[in-house]
Amino acid sequence: MKHIETIDQRRFNKEVNNQYNYSDDELYLVSDRSVLPSFYTLRRPFRPLSGCCVRILEGEAEYILNLITYRMRTGDILFVPENSIFEIVLVSDDIVINLFSYYHIQLDYIRTPHYGHVDDPAVVHRLDNYFNMMLEIASEEKKIGISHLQMAYIEESLPYMDTIADASTGKSTREREIFNRFIDLVNAHAGKERSVPYYADALAITPNWLSNVIKSYSGKTVLHWISSAVVQLAKIQLAYFEKPVYLIADELNFSSPVDFSRFFHRETGMTPTEFRAKLKD
Repeated sequence: MKHIETIDQRRFNKEVNNQYNYSDDELYLVSDRSVLPSFYTLRRPFRPLSGCCVRILEGEAEYILNLITYRMRTGDILFVPENSIFEIVLVSDDIVINLFSYYHIQLDYIRTPHYGHVDDPAVVHRLDNYFNMMLEIASEEKKIGISHLQMAYIEESLPYMDTIADASTGKSTREREIFNRFIDLVNAHAGKERSVPYYADALAITPNWLSNVIKSYSGKTVLHWISSAVVQLAKIQLAYFEKPVYLIADELNFSSPVDFSRFFHRETGMTPTEFRAKLKD
């Protein structure tokens, strides 16, 4: 799997690289309570160096992954696709996780986010063993078997994935499919396209149908999700790139820097300049 690396990814990796239990250019592993305070200090959206798997061993956490909020507790697993937009919202003081980046595995399943809960003691035991073996092999610089261990870890988790979301929404499979495809499109194109008809046309449905499905499924409007994606993209540009605000406004397809500032202030309560200043503080 080719890693897509940008300035924000490199800066994220630089900030926390020495906090991992194991890290190199292709693989990182986290499994230690002591590294987590440093790992969670960013408090802003970023693009992970690669896709990864996060499993909560103790405590609770809240993440935003490609606009969707995941409130996770002990036993929960989240598959994070490559080139996602990921934000750590909060973690409990007692948080302990297992986290590994995907290493040379080509599974279609991990190209989209998945979320589930594992509490079967036998499965938990095997997942622990797979992860510990990854750490042992990586520390000995013998990574030849890690991709097989990761595939076994993922395959072991599959029966438990997406069961939480499916059970809690009470929505139809068709609604969920449209919503998921819509969110994928928004994450890919919101930097340039912000009209409802554009996304309706891409999904081969009418704008009214799209609006009704998204509102029914999520309780939020199409424009809410588009605006949220634009805010995340803007935050990444402001946080990790030394670009003037007017250039970011142009790249995000705003008619003027004033329009961009007004939009950003309306959505976040801060101007772009104030947001940058807050990060520096």
